[in-house]
Amino acid sequence: MADAPTPNPPGYEDLPNPRGFEPVPLPRFPLIPDPATSPTPDHPDRWPRGERFDVWIPLPDGVELFGLTFLPASDPAPFIVLLHMWGMDSGSWDRRAPGFLDGLGEAGYAWCALDLRWHGRSGGEPHCATYPQWVAAMQLTGEAKIERMARLAEMGPPLGANVRFLPDLGHVLNFFAASGQVDHTRTALIGASVGANCAWVASSLYGWRTHICISPWYPAPGWSLMGREVPDFRPRDCLFIADTAEAPEAWLMAARTGGSAEVLEVPAKEHGVGLLREPAVAQWVMDHLKSNLAASPTP
Repeated sequence: MADAPTPNPPGYEDLPNPRGFEPVPLPRFPLIPDPATSPTPDHPDRWPRGERFDVWIPLPDGVELFGLTFLPASDPAPFIVLLHMWGMDSGSWDRRAPGFLDGLGEAGYAWCALDLRWHGRSGGEPHCATYPQWVAAMQLTGEAKIERMARLAEMGPPLGANVRFLPDLGHVLNFFAASGQVDHTRTALIGASVGANCAWVASSLYGWRTHICISPWYPAPGWSLMGREVPDFRPRDCLFIADTAEAPEAWLMAARTGGSAEVLEVPAKEHGVGLLREPAVAQWVMDHLKSNLAASPTP
């Protein structure tokens, strides 16, 4: 359990900058969208239960987000949104941690594995190498493979571009709350890598019950999704999971997190979603969700 932060944490200029990045411009758009601008689903009462289905969420700026979604057969259930890693998509949860999504459904949770803006089947101009491009590169051999992988690695997002994920999350939560098909008062975010940073920063903006941050990274205080873009940044209620090599970065972020802030160090060397292949890690996540998404006591 990490200690709660001081009321006035140190300024960003006082924090480590291990990768030497320069601060990015602050966003010029609201991080929390006006609920009146959020989309509402058509005929959510027709959504199937007990099986996966596709959901499309049209955003006000014209971008459409894709979400692989599951609703249990019971009444509106606690709701979990999953955020993948850079260059991946919603299918990466099944590819890298087989059975994890099914386990969430079997435990009685509703969930939506998003394709983040610019990724997978979601819209928006690409800002990074995509999963199919990585797969194609892996089929090469020798110098051709090395050169292609190097080029893809350089296709990172413009610094600050991924701040767009934050208002997108607000629209997603409003969309599912409007559906009446999930219990929007009991919600959790699970993110990996850049998705973990997104979940951490979102914890200061929205009313999710808990946030599970798998392999968050601490590139620089001024980089996007490190909280600098959020006025009065106060992250809260996060479980950080990282392998031993990346755990120091998770501890740095946990030290700035209020409420419940825990760090789980995993001996297996792995980054992101793949850590959930460890049965003990998956069970830890399930136990954490059960504890934090339990029904509120009746007044």
